[in-house]
Amino acid sequence: MPSRRGRRLCSTRTCVRHLLLVCLLLLVPARASALTWWVVDEPAAETLRGELDRLWPTHTLDVAVGDPSARRQGVWYADGELVLVAAGRVRWQRAGAEAATQIALVRSWLRTMRSSGVEAPPKLGPGPWVGASVGGGLRLPTVEPGLDLGPAWPAAWVGASGGVAWRSVQLGGQLALTLGEQAGSGRPVRVTRIFGGARIGLLASLGRLTLENHVGFGARIAVLEADQRAVVPLPSFDVGVHLLGPAAPDLLVGGGLRIGIDTAPLRVVGGDGDLLLSPVTLHAELAIRFGGARAKKP
Repeated sequence: MPSRRGRRLCSTRTCVRHLLLVCLLLLVPARASALTWWVVDEPAAETLRGELDRLWPTHTLDVAVGDPSARRQGVWYADGELVLVAAGRVRWQRAGAEAATQIALVRSWLRTMRSSGVEAPPKLGPGPWVGASVGGGLRLPTVEPGLDLGPAWPAAWVGASGGVAWRSVQLGGQLALTLGEQAGSGRPVRVTRIFGGARIGLLASLGRLTLENHVGFGARIAVLEADQRAVVPLPSFDVGVHLLGPAAPDLLVGGGLRIGIDTAPLRVVGGDGDLLLSPVTLHAELAIRFGGARAKKP
C-alpha cells in the first residue's frame, strides 16, 4: 500500500501530460478582433477618427499609433501607398494623403472582401523574434511515490530566447538562469542552475492577445556550493505557456507559467546528509516578445 505522502504525489509523466493537454486546448482560436488602422502620431489618429465618424459612422476600425510593418493585418499609408491586409488578402494602391480618399478606398476593399467570402491564410513571411522573462518559482513534489525528497527554498528565474517565427510556429533557442535556491535545513547547499537548448513554440491568436506554448529540450547544469563546489549536468526539458498582449508595434508583453523537467532527481550533500531534490520545478513569470512573422510586402 502506498503511503499517504505517496498518494498525494503525482508522477512526473502525469504532470507533463496534463500541462500539454491544457496547452492544446488553449490553442483553439478565438474570433478575430476589429481591424486596426495604423498612423504615425496622435494628431493624425485624432484627425482620422473624426473623419471616420463623419464619413463612415458604422465602421468597426480601431485607429492606433505605431509602425505596422510586422503586423499580421491592418491598414496603413506609407510612401504614397495605402495598404490593407485583412481576411487573408492584401490590397494596395497609390493614393493621396487625404483621409476622405483613403476611407473610401478602405470601405470599398472591405465590402469586396466580405462579399467574396475568401478566407485564405494571411500572406506572412518568417521574421526574427527575441524574448526575455523574469519570475520565480519552486520545486514540485512530482516524482514517483515512495521517493523521499529534501526541502528546497524557492528560486528566482531569468531567461532569454530568440529565433525565427512564422504565423503559428516559432523555432529558436533559449538560455535560463535559476538562482537563489537553497537545499537542506542544517547547513543549506546553494543551488544555481543554467539551462540551454533548442525550443519550438506554437502560436494562436485570441482576439488582440497571443497565446504562446513552447517545449524546449537541452541540458541543465546544476552548480552546488557548500564547503566545495560541484557541477552536475542533466538532460532536461522545459514546457511553458504565455498569454501576451500588444504594448507597442512589434512588442508583446504578458506572463505565464513554465515547468522545468530534469531527467533525474538532483542529489545534494549538506549538513543533514544526502538529499534528493525533485526534478520538476514550476515558475510564474513576466515575459516580453519583440518581432515575429511579418506581412509580405505587396
